[in-house]
Amino acid sequence: MYNNLNNLFICNFYKIIVNFLKTLESKINSGLILLEFFANT
Repeated sequence: MYNNLNNLFICNFYKIIVNFLKTLESKINSGLILLEFFANT
């Protein structure tokens, strides 16, 4: 029982980390696009 709960927690934690990294990546990408846009004007 305890082991099962522990695995569930790790799985959820991993999903949260992955989602956070994806969000961060998209924010960085849009930030870079904005920087290039302002550099070109």
